[in-house]
Amino acid sequence: MRDKLIYIEGEGLRNGIKESHNRRFKGHDYSAPGAYMLTIVTEGRMPVFGTIEGNIRAERMSKDWPHLNPTPLGKAVFEEEAPKITKTYPMVELWRITIMPDHIHMIIYIRERLPEGMTLGNIIAGFKGGCSRAWWRLQEEGKMPLVADTTSTGAVNRKAPNTTTAPTTTAPQLAAPVQATSVACVNRQSLFSPGYNDRLLKNSRQLQAWKEYLVDNPYRLLVRRTLPSYFQRCLDVKIGDETYSTFGNFLLLKKPEKRQVFCHRKARYCQLTEKEKKENHIGYQALPDAPTSILYTETEAFQREKDSLLESAFSGIPLVTPGISEGEKIILNTCIKFGLPVIHIQHQKINDMWKPEKSRFDSCVAGHLLILIPKSDNINTESKYSNFHNMNELAKKICSLDTYSTTFASTIYK
Repeated sequence: MRDKLIYIEGEGLRNGIKESHNRRFKGHDYSAPGAYMLTIVTEGRMPVFGTIEGNIRAERMSKDWPHLNPTPLGKAVFEEEAPKITKTYPMVELWRITIMPDHIHMIIYIRERLPEGMTLGNIIAGFKGGCSRAWWRLQEEGKMPLVADTTSTGAVNRKAPNTTTAPTTTAPQLAAPVQATSVACVNRQSLFSPGYNDRLLKNSRQLQAWKEYLVDNPYRLLVRRTLPSYFQRCLDVKIGDETYSTFGNFLLLKKPEKRQVFCHRKARYCQLTEKEKKENHIGYQALPDAPTSILYTETEAFQREKDSLLESAFSGIPLVTPGISEGEKIILNTCIKFGLPVIHIQHQKINDMWKPEKSRFDSCVAGHLLILIPKSDNINTESKYSNFHNMNELAKKICSLDTYSTTFASTIYK
């Protein structure tokens, strides 16, 4: 796996370090009660769990709704390995599991403290080990190839009731396994890449968003294959009470969490350290939110905010910004450069032949970027400072949308 720029907690972005899926909350006790959304990825993104079947226009959760047609391995993970989590750790509940062709999402609830010396990491390590052993066994039996068919992708869901209390699980009717050819020898490498991604549950609304996100995973993947234009240009999209033109990955709007990037050009008094005040000869007691003469991008506060936002982006949470101030531009351009999810609210108007410059175009095609252009008459008609705040208010509204109860009415142009 090649070296690349990644976020290291407490250090920020660093080069020359192997890619990792580890995203940990500093200081958090992973043996204590709590709920988590976990993502585990196969080594090299091998699509060994199955393929997508279904119709994106089918009624949601009907038999034709996009779903996984599992390989023998996908079926073994769902029916055999996932239930072992609760059998091994009775204080742990598996609220939902969604198996995709090359990765697995789980919502896990630790109901009471784990045994001494055990953490969430031990649970995931045991699950990953069991899945790897199932993979090796199926290869030995000639029931599983090294990789599955890559022509389509999908997911199997174990769903919990729509409730914020500790739910129970019921197994769905699985599709028949895909027939696999045997292999000459067994590859006993680990099935998964090192580490995993975890998100800590903060409230009941977030839990419902997680559930909906996992259920819709196969649908989103099939949309990408069926409607590639859905990831390019839409000239009229109603989002909340605002109409936009859009270009890029429209489905970033459906992510259950988003974070706003909002940076003033000049640092506020309360954002400065005592050292920065002294070095810049700021000895007076100003109001906390009073602007200073110091550029915000030159402060420690900006470095901390940038690291925090990029950490969220690395974990899959889209950042939302108009990219007007220098700080916003830095974070926006970093996301575009390194393929992190970002929604750019652009204030320049466009026509029906418009396309972004190459770097943003490539990012849109890759699915990392959505450009929103508001069509309000007041955009670009007020002062620069007012426009800055208006655009950031739109970013705030995008972040606060309840995306699963919001209808996005759009006209799509190829």
